[in-house]
Amino acid sequence: MGNGLQKSGNLPPAMAMPPEIFQKVCSFLSPDELFALLRVCRYFRFLLTPTQSKLTQEIWRTSRLPYLPRNAPPKGMSEQQYVLLAYWLSRCQFCRGRRGMESKVYWAFRVRACRYCLLDRIISKHRLLHDWKIPKGVLAGLPFISINNYDIYWIAHIVPAEFEYSTMVPTQRPAWTNAKRQYLRQFMEDIEEFELAYKYNMIGWYYDEQEVIRKTCMVDDIAAEMSIDPNHLRGLRLFKEPLDCLSWPPQEKDWTGWRYQMVFEYLKLIQNGYHNK
Repeated sequence: MGNGLQKSGNLPPAMAMPPEIFQKVCSFLSPDELFALLRVCRYFRFLLTPTQSKLTQEIWRTSRLPYLPRNAPPKGMSEQQYVLLAYWLSRCQFCRGRRGMESKVYWAFRVRACRYCLLDRIISKHRLLHDWKIPKGVLAGLPFISINNYDIYWIAHIVPAEFEYSTMVPTQRPAWTNAKRQYLRQFMEDIEEFELAYKYNMIGWYYDEQEVIRKTCMVDDIAAEMSIDPNHLRGLRLFKEPLDCLSWPPQEKDWTGWRYQMVFEYLKLIQNGYHNK
């Protein structure tokens, strides 16, 4: 079976190229050109896509070294995925830039997202434990971002982890949890330098982003506890203004004070009739 070219043996020169020669040719190409090759034909996609192929990984590694000189991508990430996130993608992978926000790579979640799309997909540890009633053991192996020891998780990670935990024999859970914690410790140590590199390259925006992310998650926490629409809190003056603290990063007492002020301001508005009870 096959098309006429295959029957006659008259394959296009590119498809007749041995993989070793293809690798040599690709060593002169940039990551942009490799991504362009992916769209040329199925044969090129076959050679450039497999994440377990040593040949494929070496092609992408050789191509990205002049642009991304780090020796290896984060643990468990293929060379192609690394190049895609760190070099090739410039817009949010969820909205494709349609929401008009600058994007960044969140290495813990292995995504490039704008602020809006990130906030749609994250949840605080506080809310997971107190509102969703997720057992602590479920979170043992899940990556997170931490803003002043306030941990934030990727929502899509929660359901499969909870399913795995809940369907396990209870006596097996301690060993499972310990193994997950060890893996997570290594994972977080590995990505720390990626996050720090980003932080020092875009220091001002990084701090602003952290404040907005934590404020938004804390508002969700407060709204869940008070059984109100979080949008009522997001409309408050305190939410929109910069956090009032002497230096960055804020101390936990600064965040605690901000939380109390948010609740007080909302209750004051309720008392004055600005929102429906």
